[in-house]
Amino acid sequence: MKVLASMEPFDQLEADALVVLGFEGGAPEGVPDGRVQELYDSREFHGKNEESAVLHAPGSLKAKRLVVAGAGERKKFGPNEMRKAAGAIARTLKCKGVKKITLVLGEFSQGEFARAAVEGAILANFEPDHYKTDPK
Repeated sequence: MKVLASMEPFDQLEADALVVLGFEGGAPEGVPDGRVQELYDSREFHGKNEESAVLHAPGSLKAKRLVVAGAGERKKFGPNEMRKAAGAIARTLKCKGVKKITLVLGEFSQGEFARAAVEGAILANFEPDHYKTDPK
């Protein structure tokens, strides 16, 4: 797994899936695709822990998919919740064959939160039987 940090503008990020954190109580700010707000308004997405919503062909974005990852309540959000959210979304997207994931951390891009996001994604990517041979 390759991990990179970038400061590119949101709409310039290229990936198979561009992931933003969605908290309970309201859509994430700064996301140019209005369909994210529609998810909240229609109550299809609530922002609960380990919940996710995938939007294909997001309008003005270069990414193939825009994914909203549930992060729970904002006031209770800490590094451990970041680790869980990153791990849950990495497992979900890996099962769908997504190879390049960009996680937009926004206000949580420093220190413990960034470290926790990377840890969660790496741990979710681990497969204990990868090198195991078939018993004969």
